[in-house]
Amino acid sequence: MIVEISEGTREHLPVPEEDGEVLPDVGGANLGLGSPEELLQARRSELSKMEGLEVYTPVLESSVPQGSYWTTLRWVDVRKSTNELKSRLVAREFKGAAGGEERDDVFAATPVPASLRMLLLKVANDPRYVLRTADVTSAFLHAGLQGPPVYTRPPEEWKAPAGFKGPVVWKIERSLYGLRNSPRSWQDHLCSLLSSFGFRRGRSDGSVFFCGETGVTLVVHVDDLAVAGPADEVGDLLERLGKQLLLKVYPELSPENPLTFLGRKLTQDGDGTIRVLPSLTLFKRLAELVGLQPNTNGKMTPMPKKYEPAQATSLHRQDIQLTALQ
Repeated sequence: MIVEISEGTREHLPVPEEDGEVLPDVGGANLGLGSPEELLQARRSELSKMEGLEVYTPVLESSVPQGSYWTTLRWVDVRKSTNELKSRLVAREFKGAAGGEERDDVFAATPVPASLRMLLLKVANDPRYVLRTADVTSAFLHAGLQGPPVYTRPPEEWKAPAGFKGPVVWKIERSLYGLRNSPRSWQDHLCSLLSSFGFRRGRSDGSVFFCGETGVTLVVHVDDLAVAGPADEVGDLLERLGKQLLLKVYPELSPENPLTFLGRKLTQDGDGTIRVLPSLTLFKRLAELVGLQPNTNGKMTPMPKKYEPAQATSLHRQDIQLTALQ
């Protein structure tokens, strides 16, 4: 399913620390996120989504084999905007929990900065190319669970279906957020899907995918996608992905429509120049973390002139400049 988004900006607030206990009568008010009713509605909406994606299978606790692996759950609640409160149910699989051993099978790649530069160069240097971004809703839940079966007790907001005689638990079927191998499972799932569409995975950067037949290139950062290529081919790819994933698609980059990707704001001038602007929100958060006040005076780091950064921060079709593009 594809959901078209008119604007590519979203407000992210810090995730509140809470212990995951179901306290609908006081939870929302104490967390300062909204009313208890709004919080409960957000959690039930997440449970409905999980049911639709077949994240779990209800089973009798008495039927679980002895020695099976169990994990616990907690709620993470985030207000993403004034009118949107989102809840996510995550597993609490601690480091080394499975047998107390370190694991090397949970690595998932993320793109290097040069990959985004390469993508922007393709768009800036070819007037036929467009740039679009998209993100996958509940990405991990699309991937099947890898490894041995995992069981957990459901949250109190969930009601067991009729017909069970005895305590009911969940057998996890999908890569639930919080399980250590979920990022790797999602990445393998997306790679398999793109491969079926004719894409090849990059050797130097496993987060880059290219289709030689269509000329479309993707840069993937977990659930965020940046897609560049001919407009028709990009649209066709996003439509095909939307039939397999819960996908939010943003309009293509243009002078009227800036995009945000990996914390960077991308704008395009009328002559095709693409500009990369840093995220002021990230700078403000960093300043808060180190205790800097809004009226703090900024100072330049002393350095020889020959090492001072260049001023150019744009990509142009006729005069492509890479310096200071971070």
